[in-house]
Amino acid sequence: MGVRSAPASLADPFIVIDIFTIALSHGLILLAAWRLLFRDDLDHEVSPADAPERPWLKNQSAARNQGGHKDNDSAADA
Repeated sequence: MGVRSAPASLADPFIVIDIFTIALSHGLILLAAWRLLFRDDLDHEVSPADAPERPWLKNQSAARNQGGHKDNDSAADA
């Protein structure tokens, strides 16, 4: 018959590190879920009219209204 190895105990440093990493990662996931669930902005929905302005998209909307992008205009002129 085969030789049986002794069961792993918590005295083995690799087992302790494995348990610590699993506990740490699961704890961080629970903390993130806890913080997401109790955010105030999840209690109400914002209509598109009430949405905050996004100034970084101002140039994109102007280009769409003109019917093209800046890069396409220079290629059409050539």
